[in-house]
Amino acid sequence: VERDGQLLDINIPSNFMDRLAKQGDSVFVEARTPFTVKRVVGGTPAAKAGLLAGDAVTAVGTMPTPYFDRLQAALRLNAGKKTTLAVTRGGQNLTLPIEVNKDGRIGFEPLPALHYSQRHYSLLGSVPQGTNQAFGIIGAQAKAFGKIIRREASASESLGGPVEIAQQYGGQWDWLRFWLLTGSLSMVLAFMNLLPIPALDGGHVVFLLYEMILRRKPSDAFLENAQRVGTALILMLMLYVIILKPLLKHL
Repeated sequence: VERDGQLLDINIPSNFMDRLAKQGDSVFVEARTPFTVKRVVGGTPAAKAGLLAGDAVTAVGTMPTPYFDRLQAALRLNAGKKTTLAVTRGGQNLTLPIEVNKDGRIGFEPLPALHYSQRHYSLLGSVPQGTNQAFGIIGAQAKAFGKIIRREASASESLGGPVEIAQQYGGQWDWLRFWLLTGSLSMVLAFMNLLPIPALDGGHVVFLLYEMILRRKPSDAFLENAQRVGTALILMLMLYVIILKPLLKHL
């Protein structure tokens, strides 16, 4: 990370990604941005104190609040207490007495100063972009698989079935989220299909390479037994992610 103009290395535990995955939708890191008041909710402490849209809250009591996360922290420390807000309005500095509610909120919607832009691609321009993203997913899966082999990530936590997939889609329709996840799942399945497991395409490729190198085909009995073993492995994996893993989570 870069901190105060210096590059620092921060050591993290080998199971960091597993612990991060367990946090669900909670935010890991987010950009700190200055803010102003976008909207004040009627009947709330902010409305009663006279806070207006366009105001910039610069301090809570004696605590400076240049960023919204600093404001949230200051309000939590003053939950259920009376304090003051230092506000800049139209170039003037004002002090507004306010009583923070027990949840550490005062009732306004912030307007971040950080703005996001969206880049649109033509049909032809989207092809290389989509291809790069698709193969980027395969590269990420290969790295994740390597971490599992090196025991830097938990295999049981990395595997997910229909329940986990449904949770990723969420309870509300979002077309961008839906198609991104659908495309990602397609590439993940493509990667899994290339694993050197009998009964998958990757297993057939291994046998073809064997035949090309040694100039002789494996016996039919060997191929049949390998197919049975591969099918059994896949069925056991499906049994685990569909039935056993959800049951173990609730025990």
